[in-house]
Amino acid sequence: MIYAKQCKKQRKSRKKLKIMLIVASIVSIFALINLYFRKVVNPMIFDNSKIIVQNMTINAMNSAIGDVLGGASIYNDLIEVKYDTNGDVKAILSNPVAINKLNHKLMESGQRKLEMFAETGILVPLGNFTGIPLLSGRGPKINIKVVPVGSMNIEFLNTFSSCGINQTRHQIYIKISTVVDLILPAKNLEILTTDDLVICETIIVGKVPDVYLNSNKVGELINLVP
Repeated sequence: MIYAKQCKKQRKSRKKLKIMLIVASIVSIFALINLYFRKVVNPMIFDNSKIIVQNMTINAMNSAIGDVLGGASIYNDLIEVKYDTNGDVKAILSNPVAINKLNHKLMESGQRKLEMFAETGILVPLGNFTGIPLLSGRGPKINIKVVPVGSMNIEFLNTFSSCGINQTRHQIYIKISTVVDLILPAKNLEILTTDDLVICETIIVGKVPDVYLNSNKVGELINLVP
C-alpha cells in the first residue's frame, strides 16, 4: 500500500517535471525566435525597406506639390525684389503670410498623400524573413504595414547662385522631414526621410547684395537690410 502511494507520487512528480520542461522549452524556442528576428531578420528587412519607404514619402510630397501649385509659378507671390535707380537690387522681401498659407496647404496635402500611400504598405519577399542572404528577394510577397508618425515637417529655404554677368538664380525650396513606422515581427522600426524639393525659382538681373547671398532661410529675407 505504501509502495503504491510512493509510485503514484513519483509518477506525479515526473509528470509535473515533464510539463515544466515542455513549458520551458516552448518559452526558450519563442525567445530564440524573437531574438533571431530582432538581430537578423528585422535589420535585413529594414535595410531593404528603407529606400522603398523614403521614395514613397518623397513621391507623396511631390504629388502634394503638384496638387497645391498646379504647375503655376508662385515666386512673385512669395518674394518681392526691389531695385534702386541704378538697376541694382535694393531689397529682397519675403511674404510671410503667403509662405505660411502655402506651408499649411503643403503639410495638409503631403500628410494626406503619405497616409494614402502608407495604406497599401510595402511588399517584402518571404525569403527576406529567413535572414539568409541567399534567399533574400525570393518567394511570395508579404505585406508590411507602414504608419506615419506625427505630422510632416516643412521648412522654407532659398539659395542664390550666379548664372551670368549681373544675373543671379534665386531658388525657393522646401526641406521636408517625416518619420514612418515600419511594423515588423517582434519590433517596430522608425524610418526618417529628409529631402529638399524646389518649388519655384527666378533669375534676378542686377547686383545682389552679399547680405542676401549669405542667407538660406526664406523667413530671414524680410529682416535683412543691405
